[in-house]
Amino acid sequence: VTESYENVVVAEVAYSDNAKIVSHIRKGHIPRSNFMSVIEVEDATGSEEGAYNLLSADEVEKNLLSHGITKDTKVVLYGGDISGTARVAYAYIWAGVEDVKIVNGGIDAWEKAGYET
Repeated sequence: VTESYENVVVAEVAYSDNAKIVSHIRKGHIPRSNFMSVIEVEDATGSEEGAYNLLSADEVEKNLLSHGITKDTKVVLYGGDISGTARVAYAYIWAGVEDVKIVNGGIDAWEKAGYET
């Protein structure tokens, strides 16, 4: 994936906690991929008023920049929860990232296609 692109970030998306990060490492992932949390772009309080609402533009921008993502970065996302992955993709597009993709079928499709993890 990353060899044919310059300035690309590949990331597995999930709600972050230490258990999920360890799971990400143990189960395998797309080579050179990062781990990104849904809570980097949306409210995770669980409150009726806040749940799933985007964070402020400043917070989303700060989190994007912490991963080296700017409007010109190509971003490829995958994750076990397509809803969460799609919400992160939406937030990145909303924030101005011009090229955001989701791996159709996630890690399972990646492995089934014969790519290494």
